[in-house]
Amino acid sequence: MEFAKAELADLREHRALDYATYQADRVLRRNLERMIENICNAVCDTGKIMLAQYDVPMPDTYRDIFVKLAAVGATNAGLSQRLGDAMRVRSILAHQYLDLKWEYIKGFLAPGMESVECFLRQTEDWLRANSQGS
Repeated sequence: MEFAKAELADLREHRALDYATYQADRVLRRNLERMIENICNAVCDTGKIMLAQYDVPMPDTYRDIFVKLAAVGATNAGLSQRLGDAMRVRSILAHQYLDLKWEYIKGFLAPGMESVECFLRQTEDWLRANSQGS
């Protein structure tokens, strides 16, 4: 979670990025895509760890991680849907052309980041409520 928070902090400075800059600056593009991939991986891994606490079978897709978290009450359905949508960017980054990548990146920089931040706050609450020492 701390890693995801640090990556989000670095990513925030790029929220106003435009397509022309994204397309023209190869180093910035690579760094931006890597930060987003890192955030997605960290959030999905966090979700999987949470699901393991409920003895829920591991899902086949990133989207299903969040669907199952909502099903066990670890997050709400609305946030689950938004996170599932935001996580699609991870696959797109590896397989698509710049213009298609940009549409997903732009979506991640606005509602996607907010969904991740909300999930991390909820996960901290979940950890406090489910810690072994309480």
